[in-house]
Amino acid sequence: MSDFGSSKILAGVGSILLLIPAANIVGIILVLIGMKGLSEHYKDDNIYRNAVKGVIFGIIGFITLIMGILSINIISISTASTVHLDEFVVRSTNAVVAVVMLLAILFVFMLLMAIYFRKAFGALADRSGEQLFNTVGTLLLIGAVLTIAFFIGLILVYISFIIAIVAFFSLKAGINTPAHSYTPPPTIPPFQSAPTTNTEANYCSYCGAPVLPGSVFCSRCGRQI
Repeated sequence: MSDFGSSKILAGVGSILLLIPAANIVGIILVLIGMKGLSEHYKDDNIYRNAVKGVIFGIIGFITLIMGILSINIISISTASTVHLDEFVVRSTNAVVAVVMLLAILFVFMLLMAIYFRKAFGALADRSGEQLFNTVGTLLLIGAVLTIAFFIGLILVYISFIIAIVAFFSLKAGINTPAHSYTPPPTIPPFQSAPTTNTEANYCSYCGAPVLPGSVFCSRCGRQI
């Protein structure tokens, strides 16, 4: 099991590397290792499991983006070498359709990646008490939605990584237990037994007959006691 201190450092350093395009792969690996250690520390599998799903969808989205760029380059070269106008129009139309389809696929996978990372960061926020992770997840989701506006989406994603760095290094080892409101039951007064009456018989001072306590007259002689 990974040590808590090393796990949060690995996740924090990985988040830093995610800001550097050339070190993205290493950053993703370090973040996953760190998230696994944090998941074990906080005893919540949702942290690591959702992070893995987010990475998988992100990789698929990245591969889709690369394929889209390559397709655009290939179609541009072939279209530029086209002599006939009709063939040029057909290839250009096909290129536009291919680009739109690839962008739509990229959007879907980026959105799925953000959704699962938001779940992972949300679980981490609940278990650690560090609410910055909720902000990270929300910015990632908004950034994924705004991938249509490419630069705005990337800016929000980069901001979320920066906040993630702060959040990881701010983590505390204690496990947070969400407080639930508790209303104590109404106080029930202790049971009080009814006062007991002494049923031991007294005796009439006149005739000696037994009489019950509280009697005014003797049941035998009729005199007042």
